Amino acid sequence: MARPIGIDLGSSGSAAALADGSGVRALLDPLGEAILPSAVHFGAGDVRVGEEARILAPSAPAQTIYDFVPLVGRPFAGATCRRARSEWAAALAPTAGGGVGVKVGDAVHPLTGLAAMVLSVLRNRAGEPRAARITVPATAGPGRRRAIRSAARRAGFTEARLISAPLAAAVQHGVGLRGHERMWVVDLGAAEVEVALVEGDPGLVDLRGARRIAGPSGRDIDRLLTGILCAQCAEASGVDPRRDPAALEVLRREAERARTALGSRDAVDVQIAALMFHGGRAVDLRGRLEAASLAEPLKRLVAAVVEAIDGLRTALDLAREPALERLVLVGGLAASPAVRAGIAGGLGLAPEEPEGAPSPLLAAAFGAARIAVEQSRHIVDGTPLPLRVGRADPAIVIPGGMPLPLTMGCTIGGDGAPVRVWHGTRDDDADHLLGELAAPRSTRVELELDEDGVLEVRSAPLPTGRLPALSTGAPRPVRPPDG
Repeated sequence: MARPIGIDLGSSGSAAALADGSGVRALLDPLGEAILPSAVHFGAGDVRVGEEARILAPSAPAQTIYDFVPLVGRPFAGATCRRARSEWAAALAPTAGGGVGVKVGDAVHPLTGLAAMVLSVLRNRAGEPRAARITVPATAGPGRRRAIRSAARRAGFTEARLISAPLAAAVQHGVGLRGHERMWVVDLGAAEVEVALVEGDPGLVDLRGARRIAGPSGRDIDRLLTGILCAQCAEASGVDPRRDPAALEVLRREAERARTALGSRDAVDVQIAALMFHGGRAVDLRGRLEAASLAEPLKRLVAAVVEAIDGLRTALDLAREPALERLVLVGGLAASPAVRAGIAGGLGLAPEEPEGAPSPLLAAAFGAARIAVEQSRHIVDGTPLPLRVGRADPAIVIPGGMPLPLTMGCTIGGDGAPVRVWHGTRDDDADHLLGELAAPRSTRVELELDEDGVLEVRSAPLPTGRLPALSTGAPRPVRPPDG
């Protein structure tokens, strides 16, 4: 039987790793590459996944979708999807259940299915194991977690468990092996940035809290660099590449490569022959991107990270219990000297170099592989953001920072309005609405989060003077969108 593997399902790229008696190793493709682009291309009668899809994106942008993982399990009506619809060449469309899908021809393909394709490729690298630990952002809500677990099962994993990515990265970096300590993990992902506090000792590793950062992500910086290249092309040729989806896709890829290069260089020259054709002539690009153009967004990113960590320190009242603290940076921007120096200066902690994993891009996958076979320590995931239940004014039922699994309940008064379940502190966007229950009178609601952070809801009307025995009823899921 194949051993269980660890998978980091990332926004722009995914990776898998295997832990065995000799240590942890990345699972490679036939060309020796560990990172699989999270991209899918729908061709004429076939589907390409990974690097092949990425290569085809400039020539067929409407049939290629990438960076889609943050949309898996989110509603089509949410702000995250609205932003993606305004930027992507591929046509996003609602699925039958209100989730996000990509429309190709007359068919709408739910993004859960696309995530399953990526997971299936990684599973094949390991000899088709049945079990895996798959990372999700620490701040991902129950709807996103349920959708990722569903995708894993579609990919053939019969024993799929989820783990917060910062928790996996902390395990890879050996949190708690030398005694009680705290580790701040800053996940500088392509599409999502978050900070998390992991506390550990030789017997227990615990996710204490996490916060998502609204500051610039890798993709935000790519948008900035793409805009600079478009402006340079328009000024030199009089033709704006934004009007040509294929040309814009080429520039987006160049911006992504330049963003990585500018982490160690002052400038990058971008020269593309025949970027596009206009009026019967080829339009070339001779552009230049400078590291100085990233100074302001990187400064805002560093400030947001420091502010989030300071906020968690206060919220968790860490001053009462001093402990050794360490700092780890993972994700695409973790290699940027400006980011590393800025965060180190703001926190007074030097970020550690990758331990065991070849790069910060693989730390979460390596840690997930270790957790998949861990027997000597108890690994406890948590609920960084609260769950709220109510009609017009939802109240917190499950606070943030609680260990998984857990069950809590509340009584909701009856006025005829539906009872809604929200994730986080905001209730002004569909991204945070998990679902609603028809409850015309006073109702007892019980929320149960399993070890993966997937939510089940039980509810029953309240007769006068007695409470229902909810624990004997079958769980009723608040279903996420099926995209």
